[in-house]
Amino acid sequence: MRPENWTEVLADEVALASSQPFVWGKLDCCLFAANVVLAITGKDFASEFRGHYSTAAGAKKALIKHGRGSIKETMTAKFGKPRTPLMARRGDFVLAATALGDSLGVCVGASAAFKSPEGVVCLRLDQCLCSWRID
Repeated sequence: MRPENWTEVLADEVALASSQPFVWGKLDCCLFAANVVLAITGKDFASEFRGHYSTAAGAKKALIKHGRGSIKETMTAKFGKPRTPLMARRGDFVLAATALGDSLGVCVGASAAFKSPEGVVCLRLDQCLCSWRID
C-alpha cells in the first residue's frame, strides 16, 4: 500500500538522486528505480542484488547469478509480461535502451526518470521499450 503522500515521495526521491553521483551497486539505474519504488511502496524488489557488485561487469554477473541474465528478463520474471511503455503509471518500472545498454527507470508522469552517469535523465514514455506495473 502506497502512503498517502506517495507522489511527493516519488518526486523527492528523483530529486535526491539528481544530486548524487552514479555508483555501480549503490546508485546505478536499477538501484535508483528500486530505491524510488521502495520509498513509495515499502517493498525492496532489489534486495538480492544489493551489496553484490560494484562495477558494470559485476552488475552483469549479478544479473546472471541473482536474476535472469538481463534487466528485461529479470523484471519479467518478477512482474510478469511487460506492458507497452505508454501504459505506465507514475511509480511503475520502465525500461529504455541507452548508449550504455538497457536502463531501468521509473515513470514520473508522461516521462520516465533514469539514473545515468550524467545525473537523472528523463525520456518520454514513447521513447521507452516497455514497463511493468507496480501496485
